[in-house]
Amino acid sequence: MNELINVEAINDYINTNNWTSYRFSKELGLDYSYVYRVLKNEVNGGNKFISRLIDFCNKNKIEISQFIFLRTPLSRDNNHTA
Repeated sequence: MNELINVEAINDYINTNNWTSYRFSKELGLDYSYVYRVLKNEVNGGNKFISRLIDFCNKNKIEISQFIFLRTPLSRDNNHTA
């Protein structure tokens, strides 16, 4: 399982929009085989995938937190969440 990318939410988005993973890969501007492996949890999406996903979300006015798991930051004392 990918610890940063919410693959399930991305797949739901693709299905809701009646897209294919091929279409999504073209929207991201990434190689289809790489995107396919990320969406099947065969590889973790690296910096390139994440940066393209952020660009995609910004372009389509989608909140990036829908597709990326954001960790809750610690408070200044590093003992409690902010």
